[in-house]
Amino acid sequence: MSKSYKLLLLTIVFLLGFKSSVFSQQNAPQAPQWWLTNSLKHNNLPEGTLFHAQGDYSFYHSTGQVTAYIHKGAPQFFVRNGRLQLSAFGTISYQKLQVQSRPATRTKAFEANPKLIYDLIPAVQWEGGVLWEKNEAQYLDKRAAYYTGLIYNNMEHKTLGKLYFLAFGYQDVKSTVLPQNLGVIEEQKPIFYAQQTFVFKTIPRVNLSESLVFIKELDSGGAYRVDLNLRAMYQLSKHISGMIQYQFKYEDAPLIPELAPFYEKQNTALTFGVRFNY
Repeated sequence: MSKSYKLLLLTIVFLLGFKSSVFSQQNAPQAPQWWLTNSLKHNNLPEGTLFHAQGDYSFYHSTGQVTAYIHKGAPQFFVRNGRLQLSAFGTISYQKLQVQSRPATRTKAFEANPKLIYDLIPAVQWEGGVLWEKNEAQYLDKRAAYYTGLIYNNMEHKTLGKLYFLAFGYQDVKSTVLPQNLGVIEEQKPIFYAQQTFVFKTIPRVNLSESLVFIKELDSGGAYRVDLNLRAMYQLSKHISGMIQYQFKYEDAPLIPELAPFYEKQNTALTFGVRFNY
């Protein structure tokens, strides 16, 4: 087992076993997190337009034979009025690597997921949105998945919040200028999109969550991709939480078939950082 996996498991075990006498009492009841739940299940939400923002940030720096700077941020915004909610998620990653006596390399990656959610009935919501990606390291100039579907939302559960989402749509892909004189790739395909999220709420001040996204292209090739996120957060204050996150990404087929011999289907990342919540 690699050091990263051992460190992740030890951290989760520590969070699960941590029961300081200072926090041994249960937190006082709080108003529901309206940006995660269905408004039709609550009769005590404030009237008018509601706003909420939060974001994650992490930084890595190393020196020596390889000098590296890695910045990663994940802002999230929510606006609700009645049954209708506008949400926007994203991640921004900037990386600079330099091996001694060689030029520095810089790569940027960006993901965004603006969406509209409408509460149909207390257990079901409608969602329509866009998943947009840009990744210079993978020659990906734009990959936009436009989708619409239905959500089953039980995030307000006291011990285990649950969300399931099924949708259909289409995907628009455009590459950057490719090596080996391959030009630029542009294509559109129908897709199936599924998401599942669990939030564990059994320990005061500790939040454990798991999220899985699955997207499959509905054509003859049928390529698919999976994005799994495991996150543990500890509330340090009203607005700040410490965070550790493990991310597993798998893509069944590369964007450019000619580069398949140099393509890694599986990518993982272990991140330590903070969350700001307002």
